[in-house]
Amino acid sequence: MKNPPLDQTGGQRDAEKERSLSQQALQQKLLPGALAGPTYELMKGSCKSLVELEYHLEEVFKATTDQLDWVNPKGQQYLHNLLKPLPLIQ
Repeated sequence: MKNPPLDQTGGQRDAEKERSLSQQALQQKLLPGALAGPTYELMKGSCKSLVELEYHLEEVFKATTDQLDWVNPKGQQYLHNLLKPLPLIQ
């Protein structure tokens, strides 16, 4: 057997421990309401791990709460007031 689920001490291998700990952390972090939500149901089939799912859910949260600047993602400053019309060239 190449990759036994248990190490020689009878415990889980390191990769299994990390996966188990990350799953526990995610389950404690997410609220039950969020787990039952439509976003979770749509995303869970497309993600390979709970860490990837958590990342995507955080990105969805940022996008839906306007924490991302879609117009100016690099944060560059504008030289003029965008609320006023551009001056005409004479």
